[in-house]
Amino acid sequence: MATFLCVLRGGDTSKLSKEASAAHMQQWGAYMQEHQQTGAYLGGAPLKALGAQVSSDEVVKEPAGKGKRRISGYMLLEARTLVSATKIAKSCPILSVGGTVEVRPIQPM
Repeated sequence: MATFLCVLRGGDTSKLSKEASAAHMQQWGAYMQEHQQTGAYLGGAPLKALGAQVSSDEVVKEPAGKGKRRISGYMLLEARTLVSATKIAKSCPILSVGGTVEVRPIQPM
């Protein structure tokens, strides 16, 4: 088994009605519960829009990316292969609100 980082980008829910927003959150709960039960979902969280990007010579006060490019959250998955992890990501609720999921294997050290 390998561990994968899923970088969640975009996924604007600000224009959803109260009912649609509640339904979307239920989708997230069901998604996480389903994959927790199989042992694939190891954790994750949404990220606040505020942040800082640091380089060797400066601190940029805003994180890189805006709108659809903004990193809005992350998940950690455990799967046998990149293909398996990608299949799990394909049902991620962020996709239904215009977001994307980048699936990357974590390199063991």
